[in-house]
Amino acid sequence: MRATVTPAQTAGEIEQVIRQNETTVFAPGRYCLERPLRLLGMQSRTLLGEPGAALCGARPARVRWEARGENLYGAQLASGLAVDGLRAGEVSFHPARYPHASDPNAIFGGTAADALEFAASCAHPEDGVLHAMHAHLWGDVHYQITGRGADGTLALRGGWQNNRPMGMHREYRFVENLREALGAPGEFFYDRRTGELLVCALEAPGEEIHLISQPYLVEMRDCRNVRWEGLVFEDSARTFLAPYEPLLRSDWCIHRGGAVFAENVADIALHGCEFRRLGSNALFFSGNAARCTVSECYFHDLAASAICFVGKPSCVSFPCSTVDAPEFFPPDVESIGPQSEEYARDCTVENCLIRDIGRVEKQTACVEIAMSARIRVARCTLHTCPRAAINIGDGTFGGHCIEGNDIFDTVRETGDHGSVNGWGRDRFWHAHGLNSAQMRDLALRDAVETTVLRQNRVRCNHGWDIDLDDGCSNYLVEDNLCLAGGLKFREGFCRIARGNRLINNTFHPHVWFENSGDVFEGNLVMRPYLPIGMPERWGERVDGNLLAVASGPERPAAELARLSGQDESSIARPVAFDENLQPLDGRFSQNGAYGVTSAHLRALAAACPVDAPTPLPDWDKGKTWRLNDIVFKGIDNDGEMSAFATPGHHGVLILALPPHCPWYVDGLRENTAVVTFNGTLIDGPEHFLRLYEEMGAGAEIRLGTRTMLNGAAEIRTRK
Repeated sequence: MRATVTPAQTAGEIEQVIRQNETTVFAPGRYCLERPLRLLGMQSRTLLGEPGAALCGARPARVRWEARGENLYGAQLASGLAVDGLRAGEVSFHPARYPHASDPNAIFGGTAADALEFAASCAHPEDGVLHAMHAHLWGDVHYQITGRGADGTLALRGGWQNNRPMGMHREYRFVENLREALGAPGEFFYDRRTGELLVCALEAPGEEIHLISQPYLVEMRDCRNVRWEGLVFEDSARTFLAPYEPLLRSDWCIHRGGAVFAENVADIALHGCEFRRLGSNALFFSGNAARCTVSECYFHDLAASAICFVGKPSCVSFPCSTVDAPEFFPPDVESIGPQSEEYARDCTVENCLIRDIGRVEKQTACVEIAMSARIRVARCTLHTCPRAAINIGDGTFGGHCIEGNDIFDTVRETGDHGSVNGWGRDRFWHAHGLNSAQMRDLALRDAVETTVLRQNRVRCNHGWDIDLDDGCSNYLVEDNLCLAGGLKFREGFCRIARGNRLINNTFHPHVWFENSGDVFEGNLVMRPYLPIGMPERWGERVDGNLLAVASGPERPAAELARLSGQDESSIARPVAFDENLQPLDGRFSQNGAYGVTSAHLRALAAACPVDAPTPLPDWDKGKTWRLNDIVFKGIDNDGEMSAFATPGHHGVLILALPPHCPWYVDGLRENTAVVTFNGTLIDGPEHFLRLYEEMGAGAEIRLGTRTMLNGAAEIRTRK
């Protein structure tokens, strides 16, 4: 049976047609849903959109505009409406904000350190919302302003959107939805008390407008074999103040919801659909989701993440949501792999274009994978996002395959991250009292299948191209072309990297366990390794690598061997590349095709910037500074910032101090980051010296420090 629905029908009427027919065709037009379409327990259904058919979360309204001043127009609506956004024809309006959005390449489009002070000066600050970056740029936090005290301070409700509760950034913040902030074209303000609607525009909008109010468009539960094809999903309300939950021990919290939400489903397919201007996650597979496919879809201009595969904690052995909580897990516990069916598995995202996501929420990804198994992301183009393009939030349960993708322009607004990012903070993480062999066994009881990253082109200008952070285990990383940020392995077990080309960068090994089983072989690097906190022996094998140098004959790669203590057969020599940055000697796998194959989607994607390989004749080891007998340097790179969890490139790193030094006697040690001086954040070595020189002889000094293993501490000493 086949039937057609029209935009004039209600959500309930459309659901009835879907229940009664194997195929439902959506006629052209905007389906302004008063509530989400709910597909409950449906099987073997096909839902087809004719060109121009769009499901949207906006309600139509007709208004009469009146000029209220220069570039200011007003209209009267009913009071008490939920209005999160406004569209007039093809023009979108966003809530009035301070400061006005001025730079699309800036964090949040523009921020102001005095945003809270501005809100406090407004007549009704309780209308407002505060958006801010995380104090360490590990994502973002959001707050509803609930009132103003007698002393002028503001009451805030929120901040639960991040799993590392360290407060908001001191500079990167803005407020919105305040009448006094209205003043830039493209802004609006709706007064819930009076129903007055004000817009700032160069000319009056048309009388036909759409008020964006509905955050969710489709809900599927207990469904099997449902196919969506050719539909547009658009204009849903934002969900940044909705309930969030932590994702095991990753940095992330997530709202378990999306414009299209699916739970306890199998064989769901979305093909040739478009997801645009959405205020929530676009597509969310929750809990039990098997063999679902997303193909040739276009995701863009999204407030949060594009596609999420997120299981339930019930499927995990010893789930723990707190990042830094010390736990003890008995090494003889036999649980291996999934403990329930509440996880996503055997799902595929292929030949999709995902761009311009995380417009509001910054702890987001083009594809988010957590508590899942065997998720494949292949031949996609992923670009322009504030954090990772692909984030694998834990080691449960592996088996993912990330291949043939084109990934660039990532980590635009955050820090200490990678284009392809992973965590493995599973039950071995902080398992006090266990040796490395016991920790390795526990790691592989969660990461039961190998995750493969292969033949991707990745570029991250503000972090690592591939960042396997904090415990990522059981990975194969091979034949990738990394264009800017290099490859990082931090704490974890059983990772193999081979055949990768790390253009204009290198390998970043951080804080490996003894007997980690890691392998780094047969890769091309263009800088010496950048290790931090490494043991005497690096993993199982580091050898057979090629260091590209500017000139000279072929020779042993002594620069690499000095660092790793291995690399006996690694060589250094000049390297000639073809147009695909493939060495001409045929040593590496040929692959010049990345990203979407669809001609339609390729035409909509930006081009990945590719810089010429630039081998260096010598390497700057960084400037060092001296304070009496203490040798130190600045926090110069993302690796040091990550290892010591400093707030950006602030602070200094202690390289050497003799045991007779008073600061040593008081507890300062080598390989320690000094971040604050008497409570003042240190901007760099010169600032550190200046703060010291301003102190009188014998004055007490409080040094705020961070180490890789012991975290933050304060050392009290004297000048």
